[in-house]
Amino acid sequence: VYEKILVAEAIGDQSKEKLAGGYMVWGKSSFTRQVEQPEIAVVLEGELHLDVDGRTLVGNPGDMIYFPKGAVVDYNAPQHVKLACVNCI
Repeated sequence: VYEKILVAEAIGDQSKEKLAGGYMVWGKSSFTRQVEQPEIAVVLEGELHLDVDGRTLVGNPGDMIYFPKGAVVDYNAPQHVKLACVNCI
């Protein structure tokens, strides 16, 4: 069964109609950030290591990752990584 879903609904903030999209590229580095709004990221290239609430995840090309509002995330790219991101603004 095919079902249409809006990205704003998928990331859990139906009251906000405006979305922002973009991408990030970096390599051999790490940083920590707190997610300000619900966000979806898709790994386009490379490998991404994430630590979220004590849990380690590894994202590879094609993987989609959901970040809830308020999550503190440690990002680590052992080599090169490129992400496409969409979030509510």
